[in-house]
Amino acid sequence: MHAWIDYGLDSNEGRTSIQHLNNIHGAFRNHTLNKDFVFILCCFTVDTIQIIEVFGWRHLDDREKRAIFDFYEQVGQRMNLKDRPTSLKEANIIVNNYIDSDICSRYTKQGQVLTNAIHTLVQKWYGRYLPASLIRILLNAIIYVVGGATFHRKLGLPEPSRFLLYIVYILAAIRRCIMQFVPPRNGIHHLSDNLMKKDYKCPVSQANFLQVGPSKLLQQL
Repeated sequence: MHAWIDYGLDSNEGRTSIQHLNNIHGAFRNHTLNKDFVFILCCFTVDTIQIIEVFGWRHLDDREKRAIFDFYEQVGQRMNLKDRPTSLKEANIIVNNYIDSDICSRYTKQGQVLTNAIHTLVQKWYGRYLPASLIRILLNAIIYVVGGATFHRKLGLPEPSRFLLYIVYILAAIRRCIMQFVPPRNGIHHLSDNLMKKDYKCPVSQANFLQVGPSKLLQQL
């Protein structure tokens, strides 16, 4: 996904990564409905804005929020998803209705798997700086802040204390103040290049994108 932002959706890298993503998703078409994919797409829009609003160094204006929505709308088109939202307001409604539904609002084993995967990923990023127990506690609170109480409960996570939530907001405020004085990058920063070299030991290329994904599933594609 970082390649879409770094190189553009219509670049060779962008088209290759989206085609590969569609192939992976195609393996789950019999188990995952269109509305489930649309919900995830809307989460990328809604959660991105929420994360920036809470943890970013400044708030987004309406044009920037619309730009984020338009970007993921273009992604949805290329994924051939139907019944996509036509506005940011509709995206928020889809997310809230999906999370609040009776089927999706209770704890599931799949939610626990997702939680463990998120924790493993964050542990991989920050494990050298923070102990695993502290990462899990902070991640628990951050998911609550970003996803809301119902989504948090579906993941089977314990509700964080008010004190812990207060600490998270304080840390976000401190980060926001520090970022005010950090100068902008002078050079081009391609996060996708860094991730591919670090995690897959290879540079970004159309061929190397085909190595990204669950190993057992990749053997079937």
